[in-house]
Amino acid sequence: MSRNVLLLFSLVFSVQVVAIELNHGWTFSPVIGIANPSLDPIYDHIFRAPFRGQSEIVVDLPDDIEGEQTYPVEDFLLQNELEPLGAAPEPGLEMRRRFGLHYDFVIGVSSWEVNSRSTVYAYIPMQGEIDNQALYERRGYFSYMQYYLGLRYLMFPRKKKYNVFLSMTMNELFDIDYREEHVFDFKTGPATNFSRIFIYEAQTTGPLLGQFALGGEIRLTERFSFSFEGGYAFSIRDGKLSSFNMRNDLNDGDRIQSVPQPFGYDFRLGEVVALSPDGRNRESIKLTLDGWRVASKFSVTF
Repeated sequence: MSRNVLLLFSLVFSVQVVAIELNHGWTFSPVIGIANPSLDPIYDHIFRAPFRGQSEIVVDLPDDIEGEQTYPVEDFLLQNELEPLGAAPEPGLEMRRRFGLHYDFVIGVSSWEVNSRSTVYAYIPMQGEIDNQALYERRGYFSYMQYYLGLRYLMFPRKKKYNVFLSMTMNELFDIDYREEHVFDFKTGPATNFSRIFIYEAQTTGPLLGQFALGGEIRLTERFSFSFEGGYAFSIRDGKLSSFNMRNDLNDGDRIQSVPQPFGYDFRLGEVVALSPDGRNRESIKLTLDGWRVASKFSVTF
């Protein structure tokens, strides 16, 4: 990623040098957008992944039988699927360098974040007992940051009050994060009035998108303008979640023998995979993030 950022700054510097020679100015635009990238791989795999693990059960032998307590292992598989999400705000900042009456070089950054949660009652083996009722809340958070660069073409000369433009950009997502929290608030059993939390995090970088957009612009004054655009981004280079970590607040007394992992790192594949809904297999996750975007921009030209 550091090489990509270096190349980006080199390109911006080159554009700046050429633009200074041509005596052209910069335009700065705060962006208020809405994006709806496709998260089907997340919805179809991670959101549906169950909470599977194993726990020791304490069994007391009858008084008339000699021996000690035994600790058989009990499997558990809890279902608590997250709901798919829709469009969400995508704020950002854009800079444009003018070239002649029709062309702009465009560079910008933006971020996008969504979350989903679901709550059910579940029974989970804990602290040696098999039937512990808990309020089970699952929370999922997905976010990314992206930078983009490209060209914008004005269909009419720049000085027109009303204009229409086409833009084409390349968008690289450089900070994709997915995080889940599984919280159990126990209502019965030895852990009554206590809670346990499991946190899972996965990250990646590098998916590449191409985006085309059509928009309109109104020149308010010589320096200020307002524009609105809508476009569609399509995947050029897919991504896979490539790093993973997890943590929890379990202790030895909880007797959890196999800590649940709805999703985790597969060292053989070198990527993060999700548990299938039936808990039997691990499924690969491919991120494409195709989808539509709309944005409004208030621009100031210097």
